[in-house]
Amino acid sequence: MAGRNYARLDSVAAGVPRSPSMDTAHPPVDIAPPPVLVSFDIDGTLEIGDPPGIVTIAMVEHARRLGYLIGSCSDRTINYQEALWSRLGIAPDFTVLKHRLADVKARFAAQAYYHIGDTEVDHHAASGAGFRFLKADAAAHADWAPLLLPALLIEGS
Repeated sequence: MAGRNYARLDSVAAGVPRSPSMDTAHPPVDIAPPPVLVSFDIDGTLEIGDPPGIVTIAMVEHARRLGYLIGSCSDRTINYQEALWSRLGIAPDFTVLKHRLADVKARFAAQAYYHIGDTEVDHHAASGAGFRFLKADAAAHADWAPLLLPALLIEGS
């Protein structure tokens, strides 16, 4: 092994251009950028919340198909959140209480962090955790949905 390293260093020192194929022990790896992470409030945000919100389950499923990390951040208990996702047949990457949203950011590397919610409490939790807050109302939705969920036909948009 040491001889191989010396040979490689000697070729570099001699001005021999090194190609990725020269190092067969460590082939080049395509490193994908980290995914986008989207946290969903439940009540007033998801269509199945109480009250129902504007974010459809189809939108959540589309985010998953795009490779996003998804989950919920709610005042609802973790058991409730897990049961909700189970009923939907969706395996979330996380379920947390609102005051623990920063834990999600610490746990997952992402290129962008979003929390979609409908209240000032959501806005405060998102901002405090370093997430971009997206308001779950019709006017704001028209701005963020095409950017966050491209190529998704959204009913009423």
